[in-house]
Amino acid sequence: FYENEYNKESKNILLKTVSEGHIYGHKIKEKFKYYAYARGELKILKINKKEFGNVIIAHLVKYLPVQYPEKIFQAMKYTLMLPGKRLRPVMCLETARILGCDIMKAMPVACAIEMLHVQSLIHDDLPCMDNDDFRRGEPSNHKVFGEANAVLAGDALLTYAPQIIIENTKDVYMERLIQVLHEYTKFAGAYGLIAGQVVDIESEGGKLVK
Repeated sequence: FYENEYNKESKNILLKTVSEGHIYGHKIKEKFKYYAYARGELKILKINKKEFGNVIIAHLVKYLPVQYPEKIFQAMKYTLMLPGKRLRPVMCLETARILGCDIMKAMPVACAIEMLHVQSLIHDDLPCMDNDDFRRGEPSNHKVFGEANAVLAGDALLTYAPQIIIENTKDVYMERLIQVLHEYTKFAGAYGLIAGQVVDIESEGGKLVK
């Protein structure tokens, strides 16, 4: 890919973001170009599929700025930025690429899928669920922000994700956008993810659930 030189101000902004704890668990210096790209300050003509993970992280940072009330956005971003493979959003972008689509049109959906996944992780770790103290080698959300804020952070990600799709998807027919949102809401709820969590609870102790 081709990149223009990004300015010193962009680096300072990113360093400030890191110092405030908005980006967690990443080698920031190696990823300056991806954050600058997501902010519209850097032009990349072609994205290698091996770079999907870095570009996804950059857009997650862009889509989820910490604002008032800071505590809930910090809690949302904490687990979202923990190190991970970003497998689900990568699969979304790779599917778009295979089908000959512009992967950047799919980026809001890919990030929304990751937010939905992270929501399930936050809630799964809660004392009333799996009661796990660690996630990806770091303290679970409720261990850092408290149980109440962790519940709210998961709830917020669940509803923030479709907002990202609506506000950031460009040059896509409205009918298709509505179809995407329907798929998201359907499989994020009682027909999909939450159904799976219910089965997980009912299967504790080795009980077989049909």
